[in-house]
Amino acid sequence: MPNQDYEKLLSRIDTYQPDVLLTLESDIKWEEKLKPIEEKYPYTVKLPQDNLYGMHLYSKLELEDVQIHHFVKEHIPSIEAYLRIDKQHKIKIFALHPKPPSPTEAKTSTNRDAELLLVAKRVKELNEPVLVFGDLNDVAWSKSTLLFRKISGLLDPRIGRGRFSTFHAQHKLLRWPLDHLFHSEDFSLNKIQVLPEIGSDHFPIYAKLELNTKAETQQEGHESSSEEKEVADDKIEKAFQKARSFYFKLNSN
Repeated sequence: MPNQDYEKLLSRIDTYQPDVLLTLESDIKWEEKLKPIEEKYPYTVKLPQDNLYGMHLYSKLELEDVQIHHFVKEHIPSIEAYLRIDKQHKIKIFALHPKPPSPTEAKTSTNRDAELLLVAKRVKELNEPVLVFGDLNDVAWSKSTLLFRKISGLLDPRIGRGRFSTFHAQHKLLRWPLDHLFHSEDFSLNKIQVLPEIGSDHFPIYAKLELNTKAETQQEGHESSSEEKEVADDKIEKAFQKARSFYFKLNSN
């Protein structure tokens, strides 16, 4: 949100011409500066906020059945929708930005993990192409991300290809892959790359996926064990207990 290098992002959009674009930590100023791209991106979901959890979704493809969720915290939104590819095909998408565990954000990873696992369980119930993407505030090899992959059954296209670290853009010697894209077995990956900086502390990341009927036979998704499912349910329940406790304290005061 503190980034004001609007032209750099506009330049990347013009160069790479993505079909779908997600911005994070975007406020009303960013919404105004990105207004010119709406001629090419007529389908939008705009959630400007000044608390570092605003997000904007821009699409050349029609968006259907758009839902705005606040899975764990009222001030932290996520987006669920369908991308209409053509008359026969559509893709379920989830755009996420859960709160990270840090001294300035949250003392523990409880809420972040709960949001990821709630989405993972929703994805597992679907029998259609799915994409989950955003700043998940977690590295690709953590127990939380692995559990998300196991519960959802989604694939990480970076595996076997590289780390694709996106944070911190200003620290050359210490960078982590915090921005993620996961996909169902219906897709094959054509390209993935970290793009040049845009003034943010995160690099933008670009991926080109192909909806491919043969992809499912060429790659294997993840299956979660009963123990892993119990761990996921426990993490979700702890987050809701924490939220209920906070609500009770507010009412008590």
